[in-house]
Amino acid sequence: MPTTDSTQPHVFLSYASADRDRVLALVAALERGGVPAWLDRSGIPGGANYGPEIVTAIRDSGALVLCCSAAAFASRNVRQEVALAWKHERAILPLLLEPAAIPDELAYWLEAAQWVELLDRPEREWLPEVLVALRRLGIVTGPPREPATTPGAPSPVGLPTPLTDLLGRDVEVREIGDLLAIHRLVTLTGPGGVGKTRLAIEVARAAAPAFPDGVGFVDLSPVRDPGLVLPTIARAHGVWDAGTDPLTDTLATAIGDRHVLHVLDNLEQVLEAAQAIAVLLSRCPRLAMLVTSRAPLAVRGEHVVPVEPLAVPDARLTTALAEIAAAPAVALFVARAAEARPGFALTTENAGVVAAICARLEGLPLAIELAASRVKLLPLDRLLARLDQALPTLTGGARDLPDRQRTLRDAIAWSYDLLPAEEQALFGRLGVFAGGWTLDAAEAIRDPDGTARVFDGLASLVDKSLVRLDHGGAEPRFGMLETIREFAVERLAASGDEDAARDRHAAWVLDLAARNLGELRDGPNSPLLHLFAGEHAILRAALSWLERTARGDDLLRLTRALYGFWYFFGFLREGLDGLARALALATAAADALRAPALLQSGLFAHFLGEVDAAERWLTEGAELARRLRDPELEAESLLNMGILAEDRGEHDRAETLFREVLEWYQATGWHWSRASTIYHLGIQAFARGESSAAVAMWEEAATIGRERGYDNVVAWSLNSFGLAAADRGEAREAATALRQSLAIGKSPQHRHDRAALLGSVAVLAASRGMPEAAVRLLGAIQAEQVATGQRFTYPERQVFERTEERLRAALGEVDYARALAEGRVFKPDALWAEVEVVLAGEPVATPV
Repeated sequence: MPTTDSTQPHVFLSYASADRDRVLALVAALERGGVPAWLDRSGIPGGANYGPEIVTAIRDSGALVLCCSAAAFASRNVRQEVALAWKHERAILPLLLEPAAIPDELAYWLEAAQWVELLDRPEREWLPEVLVALRRLGIVTGPPREPATTPGAPSPVGLPTPLTDLLGRDVEVREIGDLLAIHRLVTLTGPGGVGKTRLAIEVARAAAPAFPDGVGFVDLSPVRDPGLVLPTIARAHGVWDAGTDPLTDTLATAIGDRHVLHVLDNLEQVLEAAQAIAVLLSRCPRLAMLVTSRAPLAVRGEHVVPVEPLAVPDARLTTALAEIAAAPAVALFVARAAEARPGFALTTENAGVVAAICARLEGLPLAIELAASRVKLLPLDRLLARLDQALPTLTGGARDLPDRQRTLRDAIAWSYDLLPAEEQALFGRLGVFAGGWTLDAAEAIRDPDGTARVFDGLASLVDKSLVRLDHGGAEPRFGMLETIREFAVERLAASGDEDAARDRHAAWVLDLAARNLGELRDGPNSPLLHLFAGEHAILRAALSWLERTARGDDLLRLTRALYGFWYFFGFLREGLDGLARALALATAAADALRAPALLQSGLFAHFLGEVDAAERWLTEGAELARRLRDPELEAESLLNMGILAEDRGEHDRAETLFREVLEWYQATGWHWSRASTIYHLGIQAFARGESSAAVAMWEEAATIGRERGYDNVVAWSLNSFGLAAADRGEAREAATALRQSLAIGKSPQHRHDRAALLGSVAVLAASRGMPEAAVRLLGAIQAEQVATGQRFTYPERQVFERTEERLRAALGEVDYARALAEGRVFKPDALWAEVEVVLAGEPVATPV
């Protein structure tokens, strides 16, 4: 029976009777989260007919929540309920109660759904994810029956999940949340270490229900170039910097009128990007930004909130234990001291000293945490005495520095001064790593003449709260708070070892690239590419240092290794700019270094639509490759020139180039390039109307792709086969191929192929007599191209242009424009639902 609020659409719970107890607990949790739920508590006997109440409940629901288990997947009732939900166009949210194989008849309906795993996770972890997923499906949750910001509750999707509770900031969380309801740009300012980031996360977490399209977190601490701020924000939205349009236009189009909150963390080092952020806000009427920075952005519409240090007790006015314990700074010190020394507690005997420590540290959270970590080594009175010696505070620091820097620098310096000399040297050298590092990376930048044990030193720095440890990846990863890293860099520079440390850092990156360069023949499967993806900030730092020290040859060597990473992960503009700077710096470099960079620059320029530059770079690179008689470079030049000829419609020339290079790839075992070349030969046959030859080529390329795990080649080949079949009116064959292609192409790492895949489905929709669906998909393609810069190849363009003309004639300009506009603003769920309708549908009218 339903448990609903008449003013809210309920969710229908579909489940197997074997899971009844688990589902009843789920219903209770949903109701606590403000979601009305409909549940047939009496159950339905096997084989019984559905009563009208079940059909009505599904029809009147806002969504069907599918409780997935082996029993549910085997239940005929569950399958009927899912089918009814699709019949009535109700969204489906699958919740995985236990690991279970999805049967084929349900996989079709669930392919585009967003899953939430419950498994053995506690409610406090999965319930917020379920509520966010329901809001994305259009379910407006009611007021929760428990506070949304209870200590320990997890963050919404997109926000980091802190391991400790936020102490002493309840008033600020509420007040800043109220400001976000009025102002779309709120900036938290204050000294480094005052807790701006932690406060911003908690504010965003509490405000998440007011932003139904999502809350995101953008860490800008590794970014030093203001020109990379918008690209970093764009990546958080899944938008690629295609280079064909200004990125502000691309990003504004992608965000549109979505109601989104972004936390931009650590902006102070790139304040020159403030104007670009203001323009983006002016273009996106429902975008809000919560910024942390040591200084305001100083743009119109900004509301600045200075984040003050935590309140400290005034020992002159009170010695009462309860009043001292109530001070937020003391509460933070006691909590962190108890973590460092289990059993530590605030007592009548130590309360005065703890209050004095917090007062001496002026309530700065980072300084308090660093001090508290020392209670396992020092008695409280000794700790207070050391702070007196290390923190001259208001009068002892350099007068040409802001107070906030003097205070925090002294707090960090005090911790630094406690380190042995070997650990101080290691701490300084680690400052060269932007974005964190691994143990191997730390070993690489050690002093080659020293005896420091890096592993032991790192462990000690973690214990002393100067370095953070993250176990979230395949191997442990280390990092520093950005303010601490800045201090480390200062100490490194003062030691006279900075140039040597940065040289060793760059040498490590170069050696890593050189040792793994041969793996690039595996295309997107190269382990090097995925390693680089996790070290993007380190790569940028190495490139910057090599450029700064005018080491053009090494810069060309590194860009050679980064080519595949930039290409497959979509950093085309960053890659082209880096290659161009390297070529400009290394004009006198050997031909063997310049040739690869020229060929790579030409291909990137081609993808970005810079045709003249592409031809110029490719021609010069090909000439150098021939002069060098380097077979690998000659093959690369032939392949790239063939792709350029293909895009110009010069198919005979393209085929000649592709066939010549194919012989080399077949002989040398460059399997990814061989499969890619065969795929392009199929494109030439298709362009000449030789369908059988084209299909044979695509099948061969797909076979290699399946054998070698090259998913992108498989997706390309299936998509081209589906497009050709749809263009011939062979809808069933087209749908089969396109369904398989989309199963690959929907994943994030294949985002750059998605527009072409959607284009093929649009052609299929037209051939099935579904003109409005076809035009809506064309609108979605336009939005996708704005986001990624994907350009159709010449024969694809011909098919799409023919289809577009027929659709305009069939619908008329008014209906065509309306459907196109609807497609441009498709949300992902609606887009994939439209695709499923086209793939599953039968002809409903005369083909267009």
